[in-house]
Amino acid sequence: MKKIIGILILLYLFFPASCNKGEGKPTEITSEKKQSSFKEIYEFSEMALLMEDMYADMEKIRHDVIETKSIGALPPILIKIHTAEMTNTFERTFEFERFANLLIKTQKELYNSAPNANRTELYNNVVNACLVCHKSPVGCDGPIPRIQDLMIPTN
Repeated sequence: MKKIIGILILLYLFFPASCNKGEGKPTEITSEKKQSSFKEIYEFSEMALLMEDMYADMEKIRHDVIETKSIGALPPILIKIHTAEMTNTFERTFEFERFANLLIKTQKELYNSAPNANRTELYNNVVNACLVCHKSPVGCDGPIPRIQDLMIPTN
């Protein structure tokens, strides 16, 4: 028993010293290194990449919708939702196609609207279309918090 206590005391004394070896030396972890290690673990499917692009587009136009500025044209990549290769744990089902069509419909309504129209509501309709799909059994629920952050609060 005394040996075990002795070993624990020695570990207690030397462990903090080994943790402080790099103290004073700046360690720089770049986002490139973080991304590359993540990509080594997980490879995005075409659908996941498409969803990332759609998220970036929505994030980009959010401020313009709030400021009632021009949002440009409907992104042509949107139609790829019907053909993009999905992550192997998901299937392109009839239900998924219904959600995809709803997304395209709400996107068209947003992009075809006049700048003075209630674009905030139309924008939030697109975000809600994403949320409904992701909350359903055909969607991936992981990005739901990110998608919710796209919503524009209304009075």
